[in-house]
Amino acid sequence: VDAGDQDANDGKVRAKAKVKPRLVRDNLRIATIKVGGTHSWSVDVIGEPITDKTWTQGASYITKAKEALITEEHERIKLTHIDYNTIFEIKDALRKDNCKYKVRAENCNGFDEEWVELVVLGRPARPEGPLEVSNITANGCKLRWKAPLDDGGMPILEYNIELLCPKTKKWIKKGKCAGDKFPLFFDVDGLEEGQEYLFRVSAVNEEGESEPLEGDKPIKAKNPFDK
Repeated sequence: VDAGDQDANDGKVRAKAKVKPRLVRDNLRIATIKVGGTHSWSVDVIGEPITDKTWTQGASYITKAKEALITEEHERIKLTHIDYNTIFEIKDALRKDNCKYKVRAENCNGFDEEWVELVVLGRPARPEGPLEVSNITANGCKLRWKAPLDDGGMPILEYNIELLCPKTKKWIKKGKCAGDKFPLFFDVDGLEEGQEYLFRVSAVNEEGESEPLEGDKPIKAKNPFDK
């Protein structure tokens, strides 16, 4: 036994244990929560000497953020390490927290690590613009837009189309179209000739409605060759 590996306690010499780290993976299962929700993973760790434990947040396809070590400064994630256990707790989860997380335990004899996924469901992002208005006539037009970059983690059910009433200055629902329609468009009718109209479109999934995509400027309802 090397001197550096001996533990002199109460007058006796004992060899220190050398155990490569091993994560107990029983609790490392994919978890699904909603925006604003909480979740925790508690992971037991085997290893001698006592291991150093870390958690890493994986790359995000939503924000494009790169993989990064989670620190004590994180505003929504709390890490608790004791000798043979580590706990990951997240509160007030956001869509951008939807990614994989890596837990790692390391000592002088090696390391063990594992990835686990957190799914955070929420409302969609606003549809992608611009909101194009074409085929303008005295009583109608065609709207075109693109799907949101983030569907909230579940399928888009439909899109709501609204127009700003030129008389009341209030948004009113004009119609809807299916979420799986491609390309995305809506034919507007029932406009009043000579009036100016502004349009907006929002995406809907099971968690609710997105922020709207609004047109850049109002259009005037008139036939193409009218002055």
